[in-house]
Amino acid sequence: MRALPLLVGAAALTLGVTGTTALAAPSGQPAYGPPGTHRTWGPKDMRRRIDHRLERLRTDLHLHKDQEADWHRFERTVKGQAAAAGKRWREMRGTRPQTAPERLDRGIRFTQERLRALRRLEAVVKPLYASLRPVQRSVFDLEFRRGGFRHGHHRHW
Repeated sequence: MRALPLLVGAAALTLGVTGTTALAAPSGQPAYGPPGTHRTWGPKDMRRRIDHRLERLRTDLHLHKDQEADWHRFERTVKGQAAAAGKRWREMRGTRPQTAPERLDRGIRFTQERLRALRRLEAVVKPLYASLRPVQRSVFDLEFRRGGFRHGHHRHW
């Protein structure tokens, strides 16, 4: 019976600590809470998230002068693709195909666009990766595996 008050106290402490941090959205505004305080992610949040991740990756890579040009091409491509993905997402939400053939056509179109985007990313990642030293490659590989710049709902580039 003595364990029950300890268990209740530990649960309250855990809820108190995790509850307050879980309510904070990346921009510092509440994500969940009383009615009217729910906040959803928007385009500005995505841009900030991508900017933050790119800056963190750049810092972690400790780039040398000879790697800067490849880095800037990579950065421009990632930011451009994020903007294009946002546009595609808004388009998908705005129009809902009604028939199975319309859904297939849209799925094929978006899959083809995704493939083109991956090819553009490949064209800038490979030269950047080739310029990285072995330790830098390990850092880049880890971020790549982690899905630092997710597209859609999948954890990959």
